[in-house]
Amino acid sequence: EYLEGVRLSDVISKESKSSELQCIKWALELSQLLDYLHTIEPAIIHRDFTPENLILHTSGHLHLIDFGAANEFLGGATGTLIGKQAYIAPEQFQGKATTQSDIYALGATLFFILTAQEPLPLSPSHPRLLRPEISEDLDQFIASCTELDALKRIGSASELIGTLTTLRTRLVAADTE
Repeated sequence: EYLEGVRLSDVISKESKSSELQCIKWALELSQLLDYLHTIEPAIIHRDFTPENLILHTSGHLHLIDFGAANEFLGGATGTLIGKQAYIAPEQFQGKATTQSDIYALGATLFFILTAQEPLPLSPSHPRLLRPEISEDLDQFIASCTELDALKRIGSASELIGTLTTLRTRLVAADTE
């Protein structure tokens, strides 16, 4: 289906980095999408979750495209390596993508949204290193998404949603003070 809009990678490259509040807004949308994909039976793992596969629709909402790499999660099944290097979780490099691999890619995408730079491959992402004005809470959230050890990474999309909702509330409250 045709979506009228622009790739997020093009939006960020053209307009530069986004605000913290905009990043959180998009992160919530994307986390809700991942929550849906990861909780259906069997769970769907996108495996190529990058700014190039996100379309900013004319409505202002993000849409995930290119499900050609997606697969159903079948436990410990191995698979082909698919995805853009800076957005691939360590376990995906080993051909063992899980729902947490999409969470890693989301964190890497948020780093790109905030910095307009590709994250370092196989490295926890800290946008504050490039933009010190980013809150410590959001920086730690992104680092938790891009934790190399999947057992230390944020565990589920529903956990992402809860944390992001708290971050948004804090940020809005700080802006009104």
